[in-house]
Amino acid sequence: MQAMKRTVLFLLLTVILLAGCARHESASNELVVMLPPWFSPDESRAPLKEVFDVFREHNPEAKLLLRFGPGKSLLLWQKILLMAKEKHLPDVLMFKTAWTRELTARSILQPLPSPFAEHIVSSIDPRLIPQCVTGDTVWAAPYDLDVRLLHYRKDLVEEAGLPHPHAGWTYEEFISCAQALTRDLDGDGEIDVWGFAAPGARSLSTVAQLLPWAWTLGAEFHEGHICRLDQESLANALGIYRFLRDSVCVAPPDLHMLEQADVFQGLVSGRFAMTEGGSWEIKMIEQVSPHAGKFDQVILPSINTEPAITASDGWAFGITTSEPSKIDAASELLGLLCSPEHQKNKLQVNGWLPVLKAGIPWVEEELGAEVALALRSYKPVPGGPAWPKTAMLLADALQQVLVGDAQPKDALREAQIRQEGKAR
Repeated sequence: MQAMKRTVLFLLLTVILLAGCARHESASNELVVMLPPWFSPDESRAPLKEVFDVFREHNPEAKLLLRFGPGKSLLLWQKILLMAKEKHLPDVLMFKTAWTRELTARSILQPLPSPFAEHIVSSIDPRLIPQCVTGDTVWAAPYDLDVRLLHYRKDLVEEAGLPHPHAGWTYEEFISCAQALTRDLDGDGEIDVWGFAAPGARSLSTVAQLLPWAWTLGAEFHEGHICRLDQESLANALGIYRFLRDSVCVAPPDLHMLEQADVFQGLVSGRFAMTEGGSWEIKMIEQVSPHAGKFDQVILPSINTEPAITASDGWAFGITTSEPSKIDAASELLGLLCSPEHQKNKLQVNGWLPVLKAGIPWVEEELGAEVALALRSYKPVPGGPAWPKTAMLLADALQQVLVGDAQPKDALREAQIRQEGKAR
């Protein structure tokens, strides 16, 4: 009886293990691609759906399977690491371009094969190459760019009798505009429209919005290395947020609590007249807002005669499988996604910026000179393993400035001490 029980137990364990292997390893004719949920190929994402349909038509023997990861970037990062640990990665991953080096260091990505790799290097914006290439090896195919801009409600600007913000406007002009837009509309003594708001909550999104101010003021971040946080230019950038909230009173008092979604809800509702956000988000807002046609965007103002430098974040595709047949199929799929036809189509339909060198004229034609100008003057958000920790220390410092009433220099000095402690 005991022998029979052991036999049954052994068979049961064998079935479980085999089932686990079946879950963790896709069949040889399957190409599994994992995307963030907002890239789902439904009717609102027609350009992606068209690429997948073309691929399936050209490869009837290949079964293309789409999987969707978490929506939050940090959750997606953790999901990828967990899948790598459990050895059930999809064949193709979509991820933040800034993550490429860390994914490579963890042996999650496979090199892109020739001649596709050479095509990527020759066709993409050269500023993206350091993020995707080490030595002679290409690890990622950039797919999408997102530059930070200042969004505003045209109708509120016109109601206040103000000229529209324009390229080359100064910080002083920005402050004057924000003051004129901050209004008590019903005379009850409470502000109904704030001139400006930006994400101020403790998050990576907040830091991404802070970077253009910091860069324009002269802050330096070094790709792949820990940077010093006690920079005067960084202190000045943090000081801008408190100055806007407290000194000229054009930003809401709950600035330190605002997430990215809160900012855009405020823009749509009219609570905020100006906000900072990504280049693709205006088209998204236009599609869901009852105020379609009332939004516009402009590059951030120059400060101390220094032209505005914007920050760029983006997405890329990489290959994780080592099976030759799947690598060939993945390269064909990524080639379609990186083609000029698709890159231009996704810009026209969804406002997603192209990653190609030839793309700036398309952007100017489709989204206007302001976005094209921002695309010429961006710096990629820093990547590498040190950046998320550095960014969160910056976010903590901003919280201390906005909530704890610490001086920016003191908050950053404390952040620097914490960073040195973490480094040890």
